Amino acid sequence: KGLVRYSSRMYKILTARELGAKGIIFISKRSKITKEREVRMNIKSGMFLAEVTQDAAGKLMGTDFSKIVTKLDNYNPHESNSFDTKLEITGNLKVTKVHSKDNNIVGVVYADNSDEYIVIGAHYDHLGYGEEGSLADDSVRHQIHNGADDNASGTTVVMELAEYYAQLKKDNPGAIKKNLVFAFWSGEELGLLGSSEFMEQAEKKGLKFESYLNYDMVGILKDNKLSMQGAGSAENWRKLIEKKNILAGFNIAVSDDPYLPTDATSFYKKNVPVIAFFTGLHEHYHRPSDDYENLNIKGMERIANFSTKIIDDLLSDKTEIKYKKVDMSSETNVRGFAVYLGTIHDYVAEVEGVKLSGVRGGGPADKAGVR
Repeated sequence: KGLVRYSSRMYKILTARELGAKGIIFISKRSKITKEREVRMNIKSGMFLAEVTQDAAGKLMGTDFSKIVTKLDNYNPHESNSFDTKLEITGNLKVTKVHSKDNNIVGVVYADNSDEYIVIGAHYDHLGYGEEGSLADDSVRHQIHNGADDNASGTTVVMELAEYYAQLKKDNPGAIKKNLVFAFWSGEELGLLGSSEFMEQAEKKGLKFESYLNYDMVGILKDNKLSMQGAGSAENWRKLIEKKNILAGFNIAVSDDPYLPTDATSFYKKNVPVIAFFTGLHEHYHRPSDDYENLNIKGMERIANFSTKIIDDLLSDKTEIKYKKVDMSSETNVRGFAVYLGTIHDYVAEVEGVKLSGVRGGGPADKAGVR
């Protein structure tokens, strides 16, 4: 697991770029390449990228490439595995922007007399056949990525919560003191597109949300460990979580950072307190092996039950959840390998350059006055 970071294509690309490479040719184990590489990777790296078969690589290098593969498979750390070759390659590149549409799915359990809204959400999109974002080896990269944990697990928990509160409304209407919005987001894997669009429309309509609960990858509970992320977005999240966990009995890790690589960020940047449920990364993440057999169904049920205790508290106003600005700290988990500016990109906007939808409090951009 410790070498996963170094095996990714993006890590190799950015390392080569730092060392002065102008481009990279990846040599695939597939006998035929029928699908283009990801446009997203080309744009992010700013380099010439190509992919060829081993037969094509052998012709380019004037050698039997199978011998090189054998040498690499029998890796000897004391032997040099690099070699010189003189190649002149000419190619044509084009980027084709593909427009498509998808839908968020939103339902509401209404309170009788309230203009307050609590949103409970999960993204229901995934990676299809590995066209974008797959971490799988080339040999299985374009197999179906079912995404059982990411994020059928979160979708299932939100569906269960929606069913529970819809029935509660029928049985005891007075228990629903605030409007409960149950949302299933599209386009999360492409950059939080669905939840960002929802918040833009909500802002135009003047809708205000009291809080947002997010469920992304809650299906593989191990060693009873549950992560609760974004607790710094409101003063009393930690108090509420710890109180309700007394009976739930999770080994809970609470983190303050609300700038998360999930739909919670779409809400927090609009000044809504957020909390995100998460059971952790694993070896099946963004791979075809993320299937139902790996899920901890009992763990998901426990997380759903734990959630009702928190939501019931929010409905009854027993704990005040009020937005709080979180400044970046040295403990902030920043993903990626590029220079960090502390900006939040708007992935939906079609403009020249990059449109920013916000900045992280206390980050370099914030300190420089970027708005």
